[in-house]
Amino acid sequence: MTFERFRSLVRTGEKDVVDFKLMCNAFNDVVGVRERDKSKAELVKDICAMANNGGKTSYLIIGVGNDRKTTQSVSDPKLTAANVQTLVRDSIHPRPFIKVRKLFWPKAPKPFGGIHFVVIQVGPHSKAAFRLARDFVEDSKKYCFRKHQVWIRNDDTSDIATPEQIVELCSRRKVPEPEPEYTNTSYLTLAREQQRPTIRQELRSLFEERGYKISAQPKIYRRNFLAYPPDEFRVTLPIRGRLFVFRCCVRESMNKPNMQTIEIGRAWNLEHGMLIVLQGALAKSAIDPRTDVDFKADWGHLAVLEAREAGWIGAFDDVPSELTHVRIFLITLARIQDTQSLRKGVLAAIESLQWDDNLFAHIDKARLEINKELKRWNRMDFRKLSRAWSWASREGRHVFLRNKRSMITLLNDDK
Repeated sequence: MTFERFRSLVRTGEKDVVDFKLMCNAFNDVVGVRERDKSKAELVKDICAMANNGGKTSYLIIGVGNDRKTTQSVSDPKLTAANVQTLVRDSIHPRPFIKVRKLFWPKAPKPFGGIHFVVIQVGPHSKAAFRLARDFVEDSKKYCFRKHQVWIRNDDTSDIATPEQIVELCSRRKVPEPEPEYTNTSYLTLAREQQRPTIRQELRSLFEERGYKISAQPKIYRRNFLAYPPDEFRVTLPIRGRLFVFRCCVRESMNKPNMQTIEIGRAWNLEHGMLIVLQGALAKSAIDPRTDVDFKADWGHLAVLEAREAGWIGAFDDVPSELTHVRIFLITLARIQDTQSLRKGVLAAIESLQWDDNLFAHIDKARLEINKELKRWNRMDFRKLSRAWSWASREGRHVFLRNKRSMITLLNDDK
């Protein structure tokens, strides 16, 4: 956003598509918990109201007072795009499209020069009737925003929508949602040794753009002929207020019998599930007939398989027998040959897990089983582990503990 565009928004003043906040302490550790919670509630309410502006692009400008003349630098270092995206994703349904920009012009004229601003762009949207997905209630009733409330902009204020306004929102003519700018790279035109690294990098960029947490993949204790590239990674997806940790893999194809089962044994490293991106096809023979869930959609394939069915785990891996009965879910995206198909497939799969009650019930059960075993093993010290798991090598026990601790760290915010 240019300075001229920013200044023109400020000059127009508050209206249905522009709102000012002098400060926002939604993530500021300096203030008290109550102040943070109140700021989060106000921020979510205003974004929800602006999301219901239909095909209009709206702006929430932080650092400017209601009089348009008072300015103050945003002092909260945690008011970042990732934190705002996570808050909005967990608090508003359906999830609105937002962009967060940090702006600073040291030589701009007063009162804008040397001031740090944050601008949150909301919309435009094809969907309407955005509503709160959780309660924001304070004991002293200083604020009370209830789940399922629909907020709307009436001139320069945010108000609860009337039934008539909700009907109008739902009957609006839909406009296409904006797609973030990206270069559509055809992976087949790249050199063979560049194809997989390019897919992995673009997959990481997609998750970073959406505000998801990415972490390095811990070392796998495997026989040499089962080793896979070390540049694979984990991504933590918040779905319906729960944290799901995926291992992200890129493969050429799956055309041999029971390849999904073998893939678990080769690559699974205590994650809840695996996201497998295939450049080629997924053959029917690659799907194990013993899978608990075999779901095929336009975006790809989802399967839920017990770890004990993956015979490679018990044969070669240092995984305790108590963990071999848990269920692991696999999302397989086939024929990913360019950036567009990669983005479309990944986002469609996440959307299905978010809103399909049947699929969510299966993957949530798998998540609970793995979490239960991880927490139980987390309470055991190394001596008990050595006695209970005496057949494994000392290095294998250390690697398992390291992987277990990394998963516990990723899940420490999962309530």
